[in-house]
Amino acid sequence: MRWGVPTPERIPPFKQQLTTLLDLVQSAPTSPQTDAAFKNAQQQIDRALQAIPEQERLDSSFVVAVIRQLLEAAGSEYAAAITDGRFAETVEYQDSRGFVRYADQLHQEMATTLQARDPELNAKVRTTLDALLPVWPSPMPPGRPIKAPDQVQALIQAL
Repeated sequence: MRWGVPTPERIPPFKQQLTTLLDLVQSAPTSPQTDAAFKNAQQQIDRALQAIPEQERLDSSFVVAVIRQLLEAAGSEYAAAITDGRFAETVEYQDSRGFVRYADQLHQEMATTLQARDPELNAKVRTTLDALLPVWPSPMPPGRPIKAPDQVQALIQAL
């Protein structure tokens, strides 16, 4: 483990399953193959999560480090989705939305523990997520970005 994040060699790879799913979502979103690829990707992600020892998965410091990494990825994907003040890349928008929503889910699962351990950090994480979540109001991007990429990045960096 480095910087509170699991090292890649301990995690079973699942990039190929995600790539396959992405290709199918773009080419045949309603196909039974897409549904099967989605289920397969979920299974691979679950398998990767199980490779992380339970003690680490339940450690609030570890979870906050993962939340930070997810939000950094979200910021990058969000910036990549926008060209000339408009959303040009729907997939990047959706990826960034997924990262933020998953970070929120992780925080909700760990909030009670984090509140007992470090109330100030818990409040900071919650405030950051509350400011970021409205930036992604729906699975499809809005007509114009809610916040500029640099504003999103500033919120993320404040955490």
